[in-house]
This record gives sequence, C-alpha cells and structure tokens, in this order.
Amino acid sequence: MAFRAGAETLAFESDRDKDVRDLSASLSELAGPSERLLTPPGEKFRGMLGRSVVFEWNDAMAAQWAPGFDALWLDRLKDFRIDPASMGPFWKERDRDIAGSPSASGAAPLEAAFLALSSRDLAALAEKHGAAYVVAYADQPLSSRYFTPVASSKHFKAYQYLFNYK
Repeated sequence: MAFRAGAETLAFESDRDKDVRDLSASLSELAGPSERLLTPPGEKFRGMLGRSVVFEWNDAMAAQWAPGFDALWLDRLKDFRIDPASMGPFWKERDRDIAGSPSASGAAPLEAAFLALSSRDLAALAEKHGAAYVVAYADQPLSSRYFTPVASSKHFKAYQYLFNYK
C-alpha cells in the first residue's frame, strides 16, 4: 500500500496499481506513440501508458456519448470470452479491487477470463486488433512462438507480438 502526492491531492495507490504504473513507464519507452497494446481489461494500463489499448473495462462508459459504441464494446467482450451476464457487479463498481466476486481460483471475473486465454488466443487477438505488444499476468507465460518478452514486474509480463505467426 502506498500513497502518492499529487499537485493538490493525496491519492491511494495499491501495490498492483504501482506495478501497472512502473511497467507502463518501461513500455512507454519501448512502444511508439501510435502502437496499440493488448492488456488485461480489468487493469489501468491505458491511463498509465498514454497509448491505445485494445480493450479496457471502463470503455463501456463511451456508450454514454458515442452512439453505437455499445455494439463495439460487446464485440470486445466476445473477443475476450467474457459473458456480460456474469459481470453484473462491474456495472455498480468501477475499480478492479471491488469489481466482482473472486472465482474459485481467487481471481476476479475479468482476470479469470484473461488468464483462460491461451498464447494462441492472445496472438489471434493481437493480430485482429493490430497490437504490437501484449501484457499478460506474471503467472501467465506466453509462448515464444508468438511473443518475445520485453519487460516484467511483480504482477505482469510484457511481450512484443511476433507478427505473421500463422
């Protein structure tokens, strides 16, 4: 647990959020400003990276002001094999730490869905969405057939996607 002082605020920052921030700093040096990243959708990489990510849970809010975005967002849920009906608590809560009940594995529903994706699944998503880098959980090793490790932290490992894997 840590606190970070801002211009006029004192903000709580969990160990995991600090890890996202630190890995994002490393990735920002590797990934060009126009490169897209595939990251676990329940984490806060977009804000920390300042780069485009394929899908983040908070993207659902765009449906409030962008007509038709809800269909795109639902397509992303399908891509990541997330059942919208199982995600009810996320509609009420906004942060990963309180968003949904842990599964039998102890992971929150978004994390469990991402962990269930194989290296081949993640490579196919990277290909489909033009992601140059993939961030996986540290205990989710990805195949060297599709990915090359480029950075790591306590909770995450970042990989460069090797295009044309077929």
